[in-house]
Amino acid sequence: MRAKKQFFYIVLGMSLFIIFFLKTDDASASPTTLHPFDSNLVPSGIAGDKLLDPYDLKTTTVFRPLTYDDGNNKGNNNLFINKDKNSISPINNGFSSSPINHGGSYISLWGKSAKAGVLWSNDAYKMDLDKDQYFSFWIWGGDTDTTSNYSTGGLTFSIQNDPRQQNAYSYDNVSGTLNSNDSIKLAPDETFGMYAADDNAPHLGNVVQNSWSLNLDNRINSSGQINDSFDKGVYQGVPTTGQIYISTSYPGDSSSYLPTTTSIGTTAYTLARNQVDISNISYANGVGMWHHLRLLYQAPKDDGDKGTMTYWFNDIYEDGSSNTNSGTDSVDTQANPRRIERTVSIDLNKLDLTKNADGKRLARWGITYRVDSSKGSSDMVIENASPVMNVSVDPEVIDVTQDNRVLTEDNDYVNSGDKLIFRNTLSYNRGVTDWTNISAVVGVPTGTNLNTTDYGSVTYGKTSPTTVAINKPTVSDNYLQYKLTKGIAASDTATTASKAVVDVNMTAQAADNTEIKVPGISSYFNGDYYIGRTTSKSFIIRGKQVKDLQLSSTTSDPIKAFPSGNVEINGSLKYKDKSTFVNPGAEVYLSINNQTAKQINVPIKNIGDTELDISDAISKELTSELQNDQLNTGNNTLTIYARDSLGNKSNTLTFTIDVVNKSAVLQLNTEGYSFKNINAFYKGLVGRKGDWKVNVNSVNTNWNLTASASLLTQENSFDKTIDTFNGNIVYKSNQNIEAMGEPIEIARSDGDSETGTTIIGQNWLPSEGILLQSNGKTKQGGKYKGTINWDLVQGP
Repeated sequence: MRAKKQFFYIVLGMSLFIIFFLKTDDASASPTTLHPFDSNLVPSGIAGDKLLDPYDLKTTTVFRPLTYDDGNNKGNNNLFINKDKNSISPINNGFSSSPINHGGSYISLWGKSAKAGVLWSNDAYKMDLDKDQYFSFWIWGGDTDTTSNYSTGGLTFSIQNDPRQQNAYSYDNVSGTLNSNDSIKLAPDETFGMYAADDNAPHLGNVVQNSWSLNLDNRINSSGQINDSFDKGVYQGVPTTGQIYISTSYPGDSSSYLPTTTSIGTTAYTLARNQVDISNISYANGVGMWHHLRLLYQAPKDDGDKGTMTYWFNDIYEDGSSNTNSGTDSVDTQANPRRIERTVSIDLNKLDLTKNADGKRLARWGITYRVDSSKGSSDMVIENASPVMNVSVDPEVIDVTQDNRVLTEDNDYVNSGDKLIFRNTLSYNRGVTDWTNISAVVGVPTGTNLNTTDYGSVTYGKTSPTTVAINKPTVSDNYLQYKLTKGIAASDTATTASKAVVDVNMTAQAADNTEIKVPGISSYFNGDYYIGRTTSKSFIIRGKQVKDLQLSSTTSDPIKAFPSGNVEINGSLKYKDKSTFVNPGAEVYLSINNQTAKQINVPIKNIGDTELDISDAISKELTSELQNDQLNTGNNTLTIYARDSLGNKSNTLTFTIDVVNKSAVLQLNTEGYSFKNINAFYKGLVGRKGDWKVNVNSVNTNWNLTASASLLTQENSFDKTIDTFNGNIVYKSNQNIEAMGEPIEIARSDGDSETGTTIIGQNWLPSEGILLQSNGKTKQGGKYKGTINWDLVQGP
């Protein structure tokens, strides 16, 4: 039994000294077809009755609206100041009958007569700015009036710490002449309900204070006159009709406004925008599409004050597939919007935050809207918000036939007839409320068939999981729909689970000798407070190609092994007809003592290979198991078989591994070794420096330790040539000195079955053991290094 260790060593300094160191698809779908607004085709969103109650100021919903509607576009309680002169925005719950979408999942923030709208989060759902947060929305972009007027105003996603809390909105006191709530009016539409009116006095007096906003603006304000200049200057004429432009700013900060002089000598303001993103959003002739907005807030590090917000606009299509168009928008019978991504900084100092009793910096988040035009209408879906709950849904595709192999980018092939599991794991990370009333809508991709005799199962919980069969699901239009019997929450209870694994059984289908590329398909997990969407792994189905796969080995049986030693087995795979292997190669399965087989991937090395060498792969795995005490002392039964990428299974080989209760292990310094400093022209032996630990731990065995050393070299810092040290590593015992260019014996055990620790290096006298012989002719000082090879041979 042998254990080899290699050491690097370095000679340092103009005065030489020497140191040793130890070597130790998502498939993208086609763009969405433009279509009229249809309440039955609304993307999934948080249930409307969980978001807000339009007829009551509930504190249990996510939002408390500043205005709300009695169902007839007339508010029964308007919380805007001067309610008789400031128009109400109807905030209604929309309902969808689509089985994929969650009923009550979208809200209407405005309509033809609407002027303003705002939703701020309730106390329980404030945003903790010291934790990463995410949000996602769908925004309808279209012209339902079938006109060319796209002036649907603008909206913001905002974060605020305004003293008015949920009543925060921007007002205009008209140069300070309107001083009572009875005469004050809403700030004009260019402000989004967040920013300051030009003629408000003082200018920032009625703005939403201590705030940050992501602005989505669909109305151009560039005349250069009072309350119509936010888009003047470099933004004049951009965007064009039917476009939206996205920017960020701090509404309550004076640096966000740039003064400009109007034609009559008064002062108006433009917004100071460093970065603007532009995209088509509205379309004529009564058609449009849903646009996806995703936000990721990343909290400051170490209790700092600088966070970031990354936003993605049009990152996915309505079917959930990825949008990869980073070029220009196209608008025709197919909508192909440009994918936008940008990261901006957020200075928390501008939000004037203080920590609460729990040490948290909390702020409200929400949506604001403002428009003075009577044209246009729109709807939006609030898909997810981590201040409500932070959960995750992770998809996998598992080939059951191929020994439960999980499909990966490197191995994405299945074979016709293979049984597959489409798995989605739902996990609860943190949150305020439970994820309840979950409807799983699992996509069935092209090239697969549902197993209608065993649809699958849902396994609930972590510590004591329970599995429930999926019975009587609704199956239609390539989707299986099933309502989970438990919610997802922080702990496992009778009604909730901290994790749910949803497995749906399918079978791959392809004609013989053909290949089918199966694109990923979206699945939906629609609950009261969270909408989970995943896209399954794309993969390739290979039609049947039956071949005789042969596994062979010349290793003698039984195989003797020692604890902490190695297990070496050779093996190869060939086809009887000598045909070539196809990507990605083969999977080798090792089972020890009838335990679950360990799966090892053996890729092809070159196109056209007719043989796969599996020796290194299986020897490495078995050695790891031996050294980690996963093999029993005595006889262990090993079975090996393989499957190729076409699903053909090989013959099975069986070996006995006899683990003898004997071992010898070499212990060395992990940080390396060094010698004493010398002058470059010194001639003689150089002593060791520091602690030279060279030990052998043995159990019931004798052993022999030998070592050899290479020459010492360094790279010349001037001309990059290689300098060689004039001398050698030597071993001195008594008066005998041997160069270590070839292996020499360093130590051996005293008896036939020794047990214990033998200390070698630390017992050497200063003038004996491994030393450095300097011949005094080294011309270049510096750092020299080389290698010592230790060879510990264990006896029978």
